[in-house]
Amino acid sequence: VEWMEAVRETVGPDYEILVDAHARMDVASAIKAANAIEHVDLVWFEEPTHVENHNSLRQVSENTTVPPCVGERHFTRWEYDEILRDRLVDYIMPDVAWCGGISEIRRIAAMAEIQYIRVSPHDALGPVALTVDCDVLNADGGTRCASVTAANIALRLAIRRLIASGDCLPADIRPTEDERRSGAEIPELSAKQSAAHERAVLPHDIAAISTGLVGGVTRLDLDYNLDSAADVDMNVVMTGDGRFIEVQSTGEESTYSRAELDELVSLAEKGNAQLHAIQAAVLSGVE
Repeated sequence: VEWMEAVRETVGPDYEILVDAHARMDVASAIKAANAIEHVDLVWFEEPTHVENHNSLRQVSENTTVPPCVGERHFTRWEYDEILRDRLVDYIMPDVAWCGGISEIRRIAAMAEIQYIRVSPHDALGPVALTVDCDVLNADGGTRCASVTAANIALRLAIRRLIASGDCLPADIRPTEDERRSGAEIPELSAKQSAAHERAVLPHDIAAISTGLVGGVTRLDLDYNLDSAADVDMNVVMTGDGRFIEVQSTGEESTYSRAELDELVSLAEKGNAQLHAIQAAVLSGVE
């Protein structure tokens, strides 16, 4: 307690302090510790008890005002379901590399948003995962579609650089790990061969955009204000050759007609075509 008080006194009231217990406490100890440092004004108390014991999380949450937080050891939305439905915590921290990737962390964030539980992605793997986390957080303020579009750019660039480094090669010329360890020469691809192999690995770019009916008017690329006011909300994920991956639409405040549905989809097609052009321009000439 004295240490925490000293930290608060040193940094002042404008800095956020977070405590991680690494799930090493029992229920009684966690409650006692949380209440003892409550006056320090913590952002959260991370993993006060073993994360798989939801009853212990419930007891801690009910007996202290310090916000509990879990998530780095949870995988997929099903492991988050009870925690979110029962509001056992105030924060979750899914890790994009462990919880199932970009699509899964988007779903988990959406589930948390419904319960007004805040999301702070965990990152233990460095700048790539951190960049994806930032994309997800920024997109979560509106439609989450930006994370898909931006992550595709990162993925294509990663593939391009793996090809250039010789770590991603066509199967018929790819050295085995034993051959690499023995010093075998790594084949070099020409610019034409590299481009062809990149297309083989990732044939088409992927982009996503939102559309919606706001006050009876179809709108494209809804920001937070438009999204929160939309009568109908739609997210559309497409490939660069015009094929659909996902069309998700909800009549949040009203029903909508088949004609309005078609209009929203057509608007999303135009928007995704623009995004694919932007992706191509951003990646053009980048090595």
